[in-house]
Amino acid sequence: MSVNTKVLNYSLWISLITMIIFPGSPEGVKGIKYGFPISFITYYHQDRWLIRGVNLNILNYFINTLIIYALLLIIIKLYSKFSKRNVRQDKDGGL
Repeated sequence: MSVNTKVLNYSLWISLITMIIFPGSPEGVKGIKYGFPISFITYYHQDRWLIRGVNLNILNYFINTLIIYALLLIIIKLYSKFSKRNVRQDKDGGL
């Protein structure tokens, strides 16, 4: 099975953009988790340095990417299936 690099690139970017679009969920008093559907970045408020106050979970990021990649492939296949069906119906006169 080959990997569609264009769709993979889109899914990597969409996974990052979801961190900005969807609001973070609080993790107790200490921090906020970001990422959708699985949180992969945790920002802790207690540390004044940005890089020390961030916990990045790479495995969850790649799981998010795989979920989005699979969803995009399903959407593309369904779209191509239904668009071919519509073209065929137009050629047959709608029968």
